[in-house]
Amino acid sequence: MKQNIAGVAPDLLAPAYLDRFVALFGVAARKSLIEWERASTGEAQLALLDASSRGEVVPASTPCVIYIGQSSSVAEKSRAGRWVSHLPAEFTVSDLIDALDRAAVFLMDWTARQKMAAAKVAAVVEAAAPAEQDGPDDQYQLTSWVSLDAPYNTGACVRAMALLTRAPINIRQLCGHSGLDQDTARALITSLNRRGVLRHTAHKTAVAMSSNAAQEQVNRGRPVRVGLIQRLTRWVRIGGRN
Repeated sequence: MKQNIAGVAPDLLAPAYLDRFVALFGVAARKSLIEWERASTGEAQLALLDASSRGEVVPASTPCVIYIGQSSSVAEKSRAGRWVSHLPAEFTVSDLIDALDRAAVFLMDWTARQKMAAAKVAAVVEAAAPAEQDGPDDQYQLTSWVSLDAPYNTGACVRAMALLTRAPINIRQLCGHSGLDQDTARALITSLNRRGVLRHTAHKTAVAMSSNAAQEQVNRGRPVRVGLIQRLTRWVRIGGRN
């Protein structure tokens, strides 16, 4: 059994062409590379037209069109990127098989390209998704300064960038010190993440690292003196003044 199935829509043909197609389609479909079945114009991958057909009825997304009884110059007026072929008015079953086979080859390649494009879009969405799914205490730090384009070229976003360069900071702190709202802050984080200039530390990882460091010092007999460290940090920040 053929694995690929595609729909063909002959309903826009004039009665004489439609009768001829129906008479030959049963044989041509069985001998074609893929399985063809009749479908509505809006759902088919291949549409058949003639001089009397209203070509604008065919959706722009229909990848293949066969013109019957028209010259190639008329057929070439189809939209760019669409496969177009031509059959003579007195087409035979061999002509129809050949046209269906060439349409099938195009469709198999077209389907593969559609899947690749969809995979690329999915990869971009997945790359951006973590910034939107992060926990409220996850931290971010800017690894290198980049210029900001609209809509992020505002004073608040520049302040946020400056904060991100100093030390790891979470969204809540970023909003509190920069004046950004949550949505804008997350959008900025997503934009910077896409540009590859942001370091992201999950909260669980940060807590685990801190706990491990503290436990290591305790095991060595050197308890963590948080108060002293905080005083030394303040002393360094004010330049050693009392």
